[in-house]
Amino acid sequence: MDLWKVSIATTSEASDAISYMLSTLEAHAIEIEDRQDLYTRQKPDFGEIIDEDALGFTSQEAVVHAYVKAQTKDSAEIAPFVDLVKERLIDVTASGLDVGSLAMSVSYVAADSYLHAWRDYYHPLEVGKRLAILPSWEQEAPFSLADRHAIIMEPGIAFGTGTHETTLLCLEVLEDQLDPSYDVLDVGTGTGILAIAAAKLGARRVVAVDLDQDAVTVAKENCIVNDVADRVTVYHSDLLGAIDEQQTFHVVTANLLLAILRDLLPDVVHVIKPQGYLIASGIVASQREEAVQLMQANGFTTIKTYQKNDWITLLGQSEG
Repeated sequence: MDLWKVSIATTSEASDAISYMLSTLEAHAIEIEDRQDLYTRQKPDFGEIIDEDALGFTSQEAVVHAYVKAQTKDSAEIAPFVDLVKERLIDVTASGLDVGSLAMSVSYVAADSYLHAWRDYYHPLEVGKRLAILPSWEQEAPFSLADRHAIIMEPGIAFGTGTHETTLLCLEVLEDQLDPSYDVLDVGTGTGILAIAAAKLGARRVVAVDLDQDAVTVAKENCIVNDVADRVTVYHSDLLGAIDEQQTFHVVTANLLLAILRDLLPDVVHVIKPQGYLIASGIVASQREEAVQLMQANGFTTIKTYQKNDWITLLGQSEG
């Protein structure tokens, strides 16, 4: 399977936020790359697509690449994805980060050349005190797995592998808060890593939803590989559209951008149990106050903030 590569010129400061935004779309892999070339050829308008050879970046700037499945070599195929990226970049810009030029390029690449690079990059990873993430091709970890639940993942969306700060934070909060009697809802499940972790940590029942049908397929496959398919149900759903309000949950995880969280929260109150926990991630540290106020306005008290680098995860509790 060949791929389209959509490249976005940005700054080191904003590269993680843009990577996270791309993970919420139909990108099957994401890569951040530093560039040394000078940006001297041209300065395009916001989001304008230019030839890749025309892109250049100062030593302080970065390039974020999103890889999307290609069915043909006709560039018209990737145009809707590019338009959606432009729309979502507006939200990233609104976060207050220095986003740089946001010049974009599109190119066609063979899948094999990229997938081999993923295998060189991802290795077994310890998470918290009781979890470990193992690539499917490297299941012998250099650390003891005796007291850890191993989550086996295939390469795909970068954040689904568990290496991004937002996912690591969610996993650690789940480990801290999860009780074996709890029912868990994972919104925007991606590759299913949070849902799988919840099941392995002992959750009684887990429901996972995602708008991307490909993500739903991958999440179901990963649940089978990790022997939790009997406890995790994965739905294709736009946020909570597929969730019956008669179903309620002790914990809701939402590893989403703040702009999406804003749309989600008014509905979460209908599916979370009284005194239930909301784990809200995907939030840039500079957005903390806005996120706390948003949660409070929707009936959640923020009881703890977790942080890794420029990202935070808020643990909220329902006031109901």
